[in-house]
Amino acid sequence: MDGCDFVSDDGPPGAMPCGGLALISALLKNAAIEESEVEATGERLGKLKSVLSLSPQCSLKRLEKYYVYHISHDDLYEVNEDGFRFLESCEKGEQSKDLEPEPGFLTYCIDEGLLVQGPVLHTR
Repeated sequence: MDGCDFVSDDGPPGAMPCGGLALISALLKNAAIEESEVEATGERLGKLKSVLSLSPQCSLKRLEKYYVYHISHDDLYEVNEDGFRFLESCEKGEQSKDLEPEPGFLTYCIDEGLLVQGPVLHTR
């Protein structure tokens, strides 16, 4: 359970189970669901967490070169053509297997808030 202090190694001592964990525990205890269903759901949620989208606060700009403009930070980032094509695919929700960015680029984009990662795909 992502975000639950009870199961987190970094959680405070004596943390109580979150509502989600308590609910799953009760459902398992009463045989309303099986452990395999919980595991399968966790795998599906894990896959959803890997969805990348262009941040709603960002806009792609093709001027003399390729740029990403972060609206709320008022920052302009220059990217190469491959990086721009990857970000464009994230903007459209068309993450192609052909467009695999360098790991450093991907980390940088997430850290700078250019890309958001989560269960919901933000398309425009």
